[in-house]
Amino acid sequence: MKRTTCVALAVLLVLLAASCSTGANNLPEHHYAGAKTLAFETVEEMEDFSKLIVKGSRQSGEETFVTTYNGMMLSGYVLSPFLITEVYKDVSGSLKEGDIITILENEVYDKATNIVYHIGGYKKMVEGCDYLLFLDAANMNGLDYYVAAGVQFGTVSLQEDGRADPVRYRRGEDVYIEIEYDSYFPLWEAAKEKYAP
Repeated sequence: MKRTTCVALAVLLVLLAASCSTGANNLPEHHYAGAKTLAFETVEEMEDFSKLIVKGSRQSGEETFVTTYNGMMLSGYVLSPFLITEVYKDVSGSLKEGDIITILENEVYDKATNIVYHIGGYKKMVEGCDYLLFLDAANMNGLDYYVAAGVQFGTVSLQEDGRADPVRYRRGEDVYIEIEYDSYFPLWEAAKEKYAP
């Protein structure tokens, strides 16, 4: 009886260890995809560029779009719903508190390859977290959406969401780069001080 219990316990431990190691190996790899982006030195520059400046929260229900060719990602993006709680600037004059707008985010997960692509180093907003957004308006195939000014610059976290943490990205076959987001901190802090003290 003791031997059967020991064997059963040993088999259970082996299965548990195998499932844990399999889970660890299934974590997605993060890749940096270079992109030309605008850079801003002051909040005023970002304000002048932006068609819309709003405060609100990222909602659930994102849509992911990935275009591949021969197993390689050609393009990808996420369309995320964003609930407006305050409007500071709207050149269209049509948006108000309570409206939900669509934000195109430059981070995309490709399920086929288990890779998360960060275009221009962008990290997408976290569902349920609050943000101050500086946005440009766009339209694609009849869909109106907004894009953050300067990719990373125009998405200002109003609470801790992990987006400012450094990330080690793969860039090429055996090349890794680590991106520190602290260069954005002064601009983000100035924007928060002005709009969300």
